[in-house]
Amino acid sequence: MNFDTKLLRQAFGQFATGIAVVTVQTQTGKKLGLTINSFSSVSLDPPLLLFSLDKKSRVFDAFLKASAIGISVLNEHQQSVSDNFAKQHETGLENSFSLKTGAPLLMESLANFDCEVRFHYEGGDHIIFVGEIIDFKKNEGKPLLYFSGKYHTI
Repeated sequence: MNFDTKLLRQAFGQFATGIAVVTVQTQTGKKLGLTINSFSSVSLDPPLLLFSLDKKSRVFDAFLKASAIGISVLNEHQQSVSDNFAKQHETGLENSFSLKTGAPLLMESLANFDCEVRFHYEGGDHIIFVGEIIDFKKNEGKPLLYFSGKYHTI
């Protein structure tokens, strides 16, 4: 089927999502992050989550080679963090912390998930990553939301 991709993107935008930053530390020690809204829980036993990444992303190879990932769910005050990682993938992780795997995590986020990568699946122009949660941290606050191409809060 040939869809107008702009209209399809707008239709997908009608689904309100939270915003997260997925992060890795490369084998050379470089920390990279990327803003995502394709994040979901998969299973509680074992504890699994997923996100998808565009194969054309500048950081795609680093994520594909990573054995561990971090996911930080952003709070309503972290719009600048979301904007930063949507454009700059190597800045903003200077004050990150790690739980167990060494994957960088962002301070002040609503939740942090420290994961080992378990599976990769083809998904058209994206790869779907499934991570097993090794550790996590939950904080209080309100989420940063994305709907119809714009940020929102509760």
